[in-house]
Amino acid sequence: FVYYLSSHKNMRNMINILNSKGVLLLGKFKDGGLERLYKLMDWFKARNYTPMLFDFDRPNNLDYTETVITMAGLSKFIVADLSGGSVPQELYATLSSFQKPVIVYSDQPAYSMFKDIKRKNRFSYEIVFADEKDLYEKMENSVKEAELSHTQIAHELIDSHG
Repeated sequence: FVYYLSSHKNMRNMINILNSKGVLLLGKFKDGGLERLYKLMDWFKARNYTPMLFDFDRPNNLDYTETVITMAGLSKFIVADLSGGSVPQELYATLSSFQKPVIVYSDQPAYSMFKDIKRKNRFSYEIVFADEKDLYEKMENSVKEAELSHTQIAHELIDSHG
């Protein structure tokens, strides 16, 4: 794989494209959660993003958390429904490995430990919404902030490497 990346410019370009347009969507799959995630996928596609949803069998050589971390590494930012039971673990694991903008959304205030995520990742944004229309209106503003954060992270990486 490393040889392929170093020898094939198209693969490097693909990774760069994902990192410039990829959005990892995390959330619950039960009780209408999967339907909401698919609606969000369509919403992001309409805005020229490449949404990624872990709605497939995990690879044989990776556990679920490793798969989510891999997908997060390819993404520009993460959008997460905190009502998904495994989402806090997925966010913790991801943000322990990467500095990524994160937008979390819920129809009620975030779980109590979200403040710890915000403390460790200054690029965390929370949406509490009343209904679907409210979610998408607030998502528009949060995506703009995530875009600015992604640019800031990129500049900080460039500055730190000389």
